[in-house]
Amino acid sequence: MRRRVGLVLFALVALVTAGCTKERASESPAKPIGPSDGEASMKVAPADPAPSAPAPAAPSAPKDNVVTASTLDWSMKKSGDGSSIVIIANVKNTTDAPIWVADRLVVPAPGNKFTRTDRLTVMNTDDPAVIRFVAGAVSSDRPSAQLYKPTFTELAPGASVERTWTIPSPLKSWNPVGGANPLSDKAKQAVFLLHTSTVPPSAMNKIASDDPTPLETPDFPRAMQIVTGAALPLL
Repeated sequence: MRRRVGLVLFALVALVTAGCTKERASESPAKPIGPSDGEASMKVAPADPAPSAPAPAAPSAPKDNVVTASTLDWSMKKSGDGSSIVIIANVKNTTDAPIWVADRLVVPAPGNKFTRTDRLTVMNTDDPAVIRFVAGAVSSDRPSAQLYKPTFTELAPGASVERTWTIPSPLKSWNPVGGANPLSDKAKQAVFLLHTSTVPPSAMNKIASDDPTPLETPDFPRAMQIVTGAALPLL
């Protein structure tokens, strides 16, 4: 009888022990093997790929109005009697090919004809303190039907040419086609602009004139290149 009681007690203890073990296992589920949370947050991100070298820039196209082919020196002085301003400009062709430089402006003459003049266009610039003298055809401050093309001189490689123009004094605005606004009363300096071409004329125009030398003006296939002289104080 005692032996049966011992066996029963042994069975009950075994069942209780198994139940406790199962309960503990359900309270603490196992984590999978792998890095801890702290290790996972410290993972090193893959390095960015090295930037590729930029492609070489394509060469820019030449601009017709950018000048690197000539040098220009100029000066101005008053005439002996003070009735005019004399402007002297010297331009040098620094290339190994001919260039063409503006020579004389052309203005209307009696009888529906034209003639050369020793004057230069005189107009304001965007800066009220600076005016411009221009050897070349430029639009006035009012619309005009047609510009009068100047005459041009061919200049050989390495050669220089000097020209003199005379402007009435006291100084006033002037354009061969008219319509130039009055000069700024704040003007203290002047610049000299010379029209040139690095390509030969595509055609020559014979102009009706009574000048001793036949009057011809060129057509150029490209826009004029502008050579600019340094700003000088007005007289």
